Amino acid sequence: MDLGAQADRLKARLAEVTAYRQPARDAFRFGSSPRRVDEETPRPSGIEAPPAVVAPVRPPYGFAGLATTTENGVTVRTAILSSLQGVSLVKEGETLDTGYRVTSITDDAVTLESTTDGTQTTLHLSNADQSR
Repeated sequence: MDLGAQADRLKARLAEVTAYRQPARDAFRFGSSPRRVDEETPRPSGIEAPPAVVAPVRPPYGFAGLATTTENGVTVRTAILSSLQGVSLVKEGETLDTGYRVTSITDDAVTLESTTDGTQTTLHLSNADQSR
């Protein structure tokens, strides 16, 4: 047989392939009536789907440690934050390059606020003794 004729026959056969149609039977729904694919389920008017809730993005930092100094009789805390880019030493009010501002530093936690949407995240000091 001629190679060109075989190619033409294959093209004609591929053109006959139809789009996927959902089977009439569903092996996971025993006793349910078959649903026609070409029928759309009508939506009640005036009812909309609830908006999707997006979880806030967690800052890419871990609270690794705390340093304190005394300046003019006032204790100043410096948080040691670790990330994939390295270590950052920050004080209250400072803004990080990743778009977070340090709002508070306590002995065991740092609170960061996103400069884009204002969400706050509290990072707790990771301590191996807390696992007991």
